[in-house]
Amino acid sequence: MVAEPLSAVAADPPRPGAGAPVKRYKAFISYSWADKEWGAWAHKALETYATPKPLAGKPGLHGPVPARLTPIFKDREEEAAGAGITASIEAAMAASDFLIVICSPTSAQSKWVNHEIAWFKTRRDPSRVLALVVDGEPGASFIPGREAEECFPKALLYKIGPDLQPTDEKEDVPLAADARKAGDGKRVAKLKLAAAMLGLGLDDLVRREERRRAVRRRLVTAALAVFSVWMTGNTWFAITQR
Repeated sequence: MVAEPLSAVAADPPRPGAGAPVKRYKAFISYSWADKEWGAWAHKALETYATPKPLAGKPGLHGPVPARLTPIFKDREEEAAGAGITASIEAAMAASDFLIVICSPTSAQSKWVNHEIAWFKTRRDPSRVLALVVDGEPGASFIPGREAEECFPKALLYKIGPDLQPTDEKEDVPLAADARKAGDGKRVAKLKLAAAMLGLGLDDLVRREERRRAVRRRLVTAALAVFSVWMTGNTWFAITQR
């Protein structure tokens, strides 16, 4: 898919505004309108994620590990008409601990996504910008002939100037979770984002997740075994009563 130039943003209709949020958010999800389904997936996946009980409350990189990653701000659902667009978005980002960027060739060309990244990097902690790759190819803009495949917005790849525009100075790309089937896949991508937000190592969550899945499998197997015995008993009883 050929991405639009930054000056043409048909994929991103004007966003409605809102007053300043009255609550803090674990994260602000930045995405292009074309990636709204991925934005909804990330929102649901993270808000429904439950920290393994043995880890909740323990010391993490950002302080005590929270039990849940809620609430998460997804602008198109939480904005209300009536206030200035910029003030609304910036107030929400100011109240968010992390910025999660849905990365695709479309979002790479979105002026809104680039603005949100630039604002967060200059007003908040740049290390708290997380990337979720859903389409395209990271770093393709540095490969001649493949520039249109780039999924990282320019504001992610370069340092930001005082005018909130990317400079020519390259910057280290933030932690990226790759939800593509050829990458991490949805499950591991979700765990990567959760680990970064909780201040834990990915291995901690992967091991706990595998244990939870193993326990669920054992419970299902046990339930099926009990059901099988019950059915066998009922069948035998029905036969003997004939």
